[in-house]
Amino acid sequence: RTYLQSYVQQSLADNAVCQLLQFAEQRHAPFLSALLMKFSCFPEFVKNFGTAAFLPYVKYPIFLASTIFHGVTFTCLWTWLGVET
Repeated sequence: RTYLQSYVQQSLADNAVCQLLQFAEQRHAPFLSALLMKFSCFPEFVKNFGTAAFLPYVKYPIFLASTIFHGVTFTCLWTWLGVET
């Protein structure tokens, strides 16, 4: 979180979606912002490190809760759909 945070914020400063996500995080609900990041279409690597670097108001308990909620949701989805091997 501390090493690349300034680089990530500078790189994404022009991105309108990221600005809205930061605004929502600061003003409304860090948990909702973390969930939106988790349910986005980005790779898991970007979701985890992006949340840590780009959303400074998301503290560890909120990150952990959103990760668990995201994991349980997709576990239920894949279990319900079934995976054919």
